[in-house]
Amino acid sequence: MKKTIKITSILLMTLAVLALTGCYGSNMGGPGKNGRGNDKDFSRLADKLDLTKAQEKSLDTIKDDVRDKADEMRQESKKLHKESVSLIDKDSLTEQEVLTVFGKFKAIFDKNESFFAKKIVEAHSILTKEQRSQIKDLID
Repeated sequence: MKKTIKITSILLMTLAVLALTGCYGSNMGGPGKNGRGNDKDFSRLADKLDLTKAQEKSLDTIKDDVRDKADEMRQESKKLHKESVSLIDKDSLTEQEVLTVFGKFKAIFDKNESFFAKKIVEAHSILTKEQRSQIKDLID
């Protein structure tokens, strides 16, 4: 149960950072999009939050860092996806084999947990209380 809560917390934090930096939304991923969010989304968010130029520049740097890390994680996940799909072809499958693949997916998130936590803290410190409240409303 604790592992499930931890994984869920990591995913929620990651989504919050991605939403905050404009990397997540209708334009994230998909054919021909290379997992890159639309910079217009970030600009619209910056306008809604009435960011200063300094805030916008700092958040843009965070956005780029998060995007790069998300691309890296996506590539690792694609490799694991192939491994997990290959399990279907096996004549017999054990629970341990499935759990091993699950563990590898979890490891991708675990090794990047600190990175995303630091980016959340960094983005949080850039925004005013009012801007954080607006972000919360957008995410809810």
